[in-house]
Amino acid sequence: MVESKKKKTIKINFKYFGTGSDPNNNYFTNILRVRLNVVIIDNPGYVFYSVYPEIKIIESKK
Repeated sequence: MVESKKKKTIKINFKYFGTGSDPNNNYFTNILRVRLNVVIIDNPGYVFYSVYPEIKIIESKK
């Protein structure tokens, strides 16, 4: 009989990965989900940072 082990849960988030990135479906999340339950939250235990800063476009009033 094979026992199923309960996966450990980790809380993560991503910063500066650009506007087109999906935190629920990317390389890091998918690799972690092989062995862990992954939760994407605003106050995580782990944060993945990229080198691309978030750019806010400010519209000028004319």
